[in-house]
Amino acid sequence: MRLPYLILLVILVNVGCSRKPIQVINRASVQTQPFKQTIPYSTIKRVMIVKMKLKNNRTYRFLWDTGAAATVINRKVANELGLKAVSSMKVVDSRQKSRRQGIVNLGKVEIAGVKFKNIAAFVIDFPEESVISCYADGGIIGANIISRCNWTIDYETQQLTLTNSPFNLHKNTKAIPFKTNFSGKMYFQAQLMGNTINNVLFDSGSSGGLDLNFKFGLKTGILKKFPSNKLIDGTTQGIYGTRIDTTYLSMIDSLKLGSQMKSGIPVEFGKLSDTKVGNRVLQNFKVHIDFAHKHLLLEPRNAPFESRLTFGVLFKRATNGKVSIGSLFQPSYAAQKGLKVGDEIIAIDDQPVKTFFKDKCHFYDWQFKLDQLKQIKLTLTNKQQVILEQKPLALKFWWSAND
Repeated sequence: MRLPYLILLVILVNVGCSRKPIQVINRASVQTQPFKQTIPYSTIKRVMIVKMKLKNNRTYRFLWDTGAAATVINRKVANELGLKAVSSMKVVDSRQKSRRQGIVNLGKVEIAGVKFKNIAAFVIDFPEESVISCYADGGIIGANIISRCNWTIDYETQQLTLTNSPFNLHKNTKAIPFKTNFSGKMYFQAQLMGNTINNVLFDSGSSGGLDLNFKFGLKTGILKKFPSNKLIDGTTQGIYGTRIDTTYLSMIDSLKLGSQMKSGIPVEFGKLSDTKVGNRVLQNFKVHIDFAHKHLLLEPRNAPFESRLTFGVLFKRATNGKVSIGSLFQPSYAAQKGLKVGDEIIAIDDQPVKTFFKDKCHFYDWQFKLDQLKQIKLTLTNKQQVILEQKPLALKFWWSAND
């Protein structure tokens, strides 16, 4: 689920099956000496950024992503380390784009002094306008590292605790069992409005709520029972860039996660959407993950209220610095004024775009802080000017009960 003004930082890496690369990925291990370390993390729209030291003794920022099957390293960093591919594998990103990528061995890495070794990583050339390089210059810490020990996510204090001490959550009747794929990605069962959802991915790389496929929303009748906002989405980024999708955003009652029941859950139904739960839902809990026994425990907490105001648009920046409407919410005032995905913006608040933004990272910093603004003035290439104000996300019924 994308909140208004947010370009999603989801990097969901799925991999095609092949024995040798899977063996390379599965060689990862963690030190046997007892450890328990608590580290702070920074956030960019709920997504966690942590520091990891590589074999050149330099520390880089990485996205901490349980939804990524394997660790990902920026090609620039791989070149600095002089790494050569030892295998390769097909990688499919969150926008269903795929490429064959080389796999390197990072050797030993450290997180808060805890040593991991034989760490396989995909080497990725992130698109020039990718948001990742602004906030995670190293890349992505994936499940092949995360699954090697137990973790606690404290969303309130913004801290991660990693340890090889036993949690024994399989003995806790409130804990939720999960299964893992070959690399350690977690999947569990949930219920939405009494409908069982199998294989829900626990995705700390998602800033959203609950993501479901569009067909599930129609089959269960949920999209007919609850109003939604239609989003023409051209801003969500995978590791290979963006791809247009039409999604429906709704607030749904009654999501059951183990023994925990939550109401007013943000749910997004999309044709490109995989079944996953992200940090907008997970932040309502203190999360304990017991990889040794494949159980997780959700301790409820009072997460801060998040406004559902929107300007009705999200913005996209091209490699030449041009800015356009990247996504459009319907219904919205922006849609009423005739704005369309692809419309180029030549000025913001009467300042030319080419001087309004210093570079792409300045653009993303501005985009992620749009919720602090009450009004923006846009000038289009045809000199049309549109003043947008933040308004509550509008919902409507797109299907009748008889459809």
